[in-house]
Amino acid sequence: MARKADFGLMIWDGKSPGTVLNALRLVRAGKISVLFNVPEKAALNIKSSDQWEAFLAQCSAQLRMDVKERATPEEWVGDHTESQPSLLDPLSQSSSQTPVQPNAMPFDEAVTMLNKALASGDAATIMDTLGGIARDRGMSQVARDTGLARESLYRSLDAGGNPEFATILKVFSSIGLRLEAKVGANAALRAPAKT
Repeated sequence: MARKADFGLMIWDGKSPGTVLNALRLVRAGKISVLFNVPEKAALNIKSSDQWEAFLAQCSAQLRMDVKERATPEEWVGDHTESQPSLLDPLSQSSSQTPVQPNAMPFDEAVTMLNKALASGDAATIMDTLGGIARDRGMSQVARDTGLARESLYRSLDAGGNPEFATILKVFSSIGLRLEAKVGANAALRAPAKT
């Protein structure tokens, strides 16, 4: 949300860490968020890291801990504002800068594994394999590239995950891959019937 939004307007129940985390992500991206606190019937404009930290200091210790657990280390610690990427920036720029984890398997081996998973047709195997590659490439970076929450990506990209197709395409792009259709062996058998 924070990567795509120009600003944020959030209605907060006074306890949801996800809403507070979105406010943090907006601040880190140099954007303004308006947080309407329903229990206190008050609106708060958060324009800077200092304002966000002052707001968070008034929250419960449990909420602060929950937000910290969900945030990436860069979001939590970093005191910088990232410029929002331009629509004119090349798509390949972010994937070429994705840092690979030290123990990651070589990229060509990862691609071979993913192709085998895709050929199997088993959705759980595909998601598990794609998730493993994304973790090897750095899930925090994939989250930044895709504009999706890291914790959501972890849930979506495991054997039991069921992500939207748009999410899968974003992850493919982030890790430097693309999907391509090929004619299957039994394609002639499945030709449309003539009417």
